[in-house]
Amino acid sequence: MPQHSVSLPKIKQLEAQLQGPLSEDQQLSAMDRLTGYFIYTDISKAITHIKELKRLVDKVGGDESRLNYHWYAGQLENQLYNFKESASHFEFARTIAQDIGDINQQVEILVDSLGTYINLGAWEKTQDLIEVAKKLLEQFPNEMLTPRLLCRSAYLHLHLGNLPESLADFKEAEKLLNQYSRTFKIKDYYFLTLLQAGIGNIHHRTGDSKTSIKSYLEVVDICEKLEMKTRLSWHYLNVGNGFLALNDVTQADKYFKEAIKIKDDLSKKARAGAYANLGFVAFSQNNFDEALELFEEAEELYKENAINDFRNFSIIANWKARLFSKQDQPLKALEKFKEAFKFAEDGADFKQMAEVCLEVARFYAELEDFEEAYKYQLMHSQLEQQYRAEENRKSLVELEVKYEAEAKKKEAEMLRLESSRLALKALRAQMNPHFLHNCLNAIQRYITSNDTDTAARYLAKFSRLMRQSLEYSDLEIISLEEEVHFLKDYLDIFQKLRFEQFTYDITIDEELEEDIMSIPTMIVQPYVENALEHGIRSQPTGHVQVSFKYNSEEEILCIVEDNGIGINASRTIKERDKAERKHRSMGTMITEKRLDILNKTHGKTVSVKTIDLQEDNPKEQGTRVEIQLPVTYLQKS
Repeated sequence: MPQHSVSLPKIKQLEAQLQGPLSEDQQLSAMDRLTGYFIYTDISKAITHIKELKRLVDKVGGDESRLNYHWYAGQLENQLYNFKESASHFEFARTIAQDIGDINQQVEILVDSLGTYINLGAWEKTQDLIEVAKKLLEQFPNEMLTPRLLCRSAYLHLHLGNLPESLADFKEAEKLLNQYSRTFKIKDYYFLTLLQAGIGNIHHRTGDSKTSIKSYLEVVDICEKLEMKTRLSWHYLNVGNGFLALNDVTQADKYFKEAIKIKDDLSKKARAGAYANLGFVAFSQNNFDEALELFEEAEELYKENAINDFRNFSIIANWKARLFSKQDQPLKALEKFKEAFKFAEDGADFKQMAEVCLEVARFYAELEDFEEAYKYQLMHSQLEQQYRAEENRKSLVELEVKYEAEAKKKEAEMLRLESSRLALKALRAQMNPHFLHNCLNAIQRYITSNDTDTAARYLAKFSRLMRQSLEYSDLEIISLEEEVHFLKDYLDIFQKLRFEQFTYDITIDEELEEDIMSIPTMIVQPYVENALEHGIRSQPTGHVQVSFKYNSEEEILCIVEDNGIGINASRTIKERDKAERKHRSMGTMITEKRLDILNKTHGKTVSVKTIDLQEDNPKEQGTRVEIQLPVTYLQKS
């Protein structure tokens, strides 16, 4: 890691020169260099300097000066969150550079503009520009620009949910940056903060808060030492979120307050997030008056930032509702729950609507109004299904766009892999637990039979399972530890609410590091479901054994075994049952497509072998499924 330093004396010297008698050409040269520095360090000075630079360019500047002005303006508007204006300036800069600039300038402008297009969510244009820059760098290699381009590519993967690919690009960019022999410029440090923040984001998403905090603190250290303040509010917020995930309230509180103090980062949204999370900290400590004030501060900043930020308005209203519930103010709580739901509805945010309904179900369960709790639990499930359907629709639309782009631009391999990822997301969105309504009916029976303790306990457990299913649907990989917890909850609920006369066991080899080994999300659950529904449910008793075994550094062998009727007998039953045959053929097709897409996406073998135990030994009965799963080590460098 390079030492965090830049040539500050030269910056001071240039500022001093501007106070003396200089020709307009000399002023233009000094202003040009200062603007490029202050874009990343002092947003107020950058705004002042860009205006003066524009005045000088209009008066005495030629094409090169105009190029630099639009180039800097594009970077500055991106820092100011004015992404459309930023894109416009970058387009002007690219046009001028194609006429007068060298290849390095053209590539650097492309790389800088990628940050803006990513912020705009223009995924197709971003990918197109990445490919243009790659081809130019293949012909004209540049050790400074290659890691910057990798960093942009990593962020595109990150926004599209391709975490392994994103991490690989970030790590390669980090390695190349650290090989620099010369002293870093301010923009090199900026990209170093970008890649460390991206690595932190990946670890945060996969539940590794300790490693994410380490990366985020590296970002904060660079920014503080070099006075790079233009994104510092976000970086403090990220550190605070990491500590909050670890329940380290003291450290979280410290960094959230730092995020609020920073004025050079003009993001009201970042400070609103800090206020909101401080409110949550106060709420968790039962400081309800303080929490309410902080929530209202957050709400005002969200409103100033955007009048249609429905998701964050809904989240704040939801937290307020929980606060009023804790204060034994049920009428106010219900009013805020309705407000939270309305905001989510206005934003067509099915995921947030489902979350609000889940909280309302808990609210009524605490009041022992189990009929209302059941009603909102049903609404939660229905909205969750709508959310999955909407995600499926969006994924298919994106998939169609990608295939059209593939045919038009002949970028077959790259776009095929991206399409595969989107198809995987679309298929995963269809994977709902089949026992959903049966479980809700079982809970309803406990309610109507006045067994309120059991109803409340399993309503809470079922809610947690549904929440995990909803959250995991957005992830491509999760840790082995999370997968095992999900399977335990699933089997517990199935045992209690659907089929009590069975037992199960989950074992994990000692060599497997559950917390750092990540596998494809919820790939095992369909096979466990098959064992339950088609292996042992037709018998008076049964047992399911799930084992995770070390296979190699890159693979885990998962074995799902039951002592049920066996695959051949199950197949015979399905052949007789037309409806069941149709259902299972669809389920099998989806699973097979998921495995096929995983193979294409990862370039690794995800294989499944199904064995009827009776074929090998007539005295045995049941089915064994052996699943080879690729492993990703997100914590390892």
